[in-house]
Amino acid sequence: MNPRGEVIDLFDGMTDLNAGIIRAVGDANERFNEDALRMMRAVRFASQLNFTIDPATIDGLRQNAPLLSKIAVERIQVEFEKLMLGQQPVPALQLMDQTGLLMLRQS
Repeated sequence: MNPRGEVIDLFDGMTDLNAGIIRAVGDANERFNEDALRMMRAVRFASQLNFTIDPATIDGLRQNAPLLSKIAVERIQVEFEKLMLGQQPVPALQLMDQTGLLMLRQS
């Protein structure tokens, strides 16, 4: 927002918000490699807001799902609990299964 209260939307995010779409900014693979917890957040926001996830972002989830094993269990748990309290937890869980985000952690 600028000092006059106007929204500065460099990535056309308002269009996605109005359409109910979750989309990674730029390249999904780069974003998820920067912070793998973003994958959980994408699915959690889809559940909480009853949004869909952009196909390119879903591809990024699939390709980068193994990175989630490097995130602390406590951080994943917080996102998972919020996901389960969302409007659409079942489709979110199905998406997690389809993309490999539900894989069991290996110790």
